[in-house]
Amino acid sequence: MIANLTNALHQTQTSDGTGPRSGTITSYDPVNGMVKVAIQPEGRESNWMKLDCPGVGNGWGVQIGPQIGDEVTICFDSSDPNLGRVTARHTNSLNLAMPVPSGEIWLIHKTGSLLKFLTDGTVTVHSITAINYDAPAHHFTGGPVTMDHTLTVTDSTGVVVTGGDVKADTISLKTHRTSGVTPGGGTSSVPVV
Repeated sequence: MIANLTNALHQTQTSDGTGPRSGTITSYDPVNGMVKVAIQPEGRESNWMKLDCPGVGNGWGVQIGPQIGDEVTICFDSSDPNLGRVTARHTNSLNLAMPVPSGEIWLIHKTGSLLKFLTDGTVTVHSITAINYDAPAHHFTGGPVTMDHTLTVTDSTGVVVTGGDVKADTISLKTHRTSGVTPGGGTSSVPVV
């Protein structure tokens, strides 16, 4: 027992407190990717420190802006208390874990908009308001495109179909016949079904 107390006292006296620590984010600087953290259990606020990211580059990468109150792990380079950085964020009773199945990747915004990579190979994209994408060219391959709403084309070249057909309510543009055709400049009736 005395040996255990001596060992515990020795660890307390030699601990510099700069091993991995837990804390909560108190401030966020999005321009510089820095945060301040209340180091627990003392609640002492740190200086500005780096926020690690899954991937970074010069003007590109994967970054997720933290929220004030996020629970984090802080590590210190060379045990220097002035060289701290946030290395991970954690779920807790306020920030619950999502039920992500093993092998899947989910990105879910607080609005409910999401991007999911499922184990069967399906990619699910959902937006609460709109999905905007822009590219000089768009190329869809591999299967039919199904829509359950209106498609509006606002381009002067219109719709070009090569090697296929365009149908409206099962009426083919290539093979439809019309009734009531008048010679000359007359107008025909609706297509015959």
